[in-house]
Amino acid sequence: MSSVTNAMSAFVSSIIGVFVSLFNLIFAVFHAIFASAADMLSSVFAVGRHFVLAVLQLFQGMVGFITGNLLGIVLIVGLYYLYTVRNRRRGVRGAL
Repeated sequence: MSSVTNAMSAFVSSIIGVFVSLFNLIFAVFHAIFASAADMLSSVFAVGRHFVLAVLQLFQGMVGFITGNLLGIVLIVGLYYLYTVRNRRRGVRGAL
């Protein structure tokens, strides 16, 4: 009779082990997903930080000042051009 009891105990123990392993698998998958998302987010912030540092280094000194003003003027002129082209396509009529 003790062998039947030992067999049932081992069977129940193995079934519980299967469910614990399944839970660990699901937990590991979610952990991997969240860890990957966190790594990607930190990479995006690192790229943004490096971009900002590169722009700041570009605009240092006299050459940077002149370059910054030139790029600012080009940006303003480009935005004005896009604004006028967009309004011309819409057929907006208004002030000259």
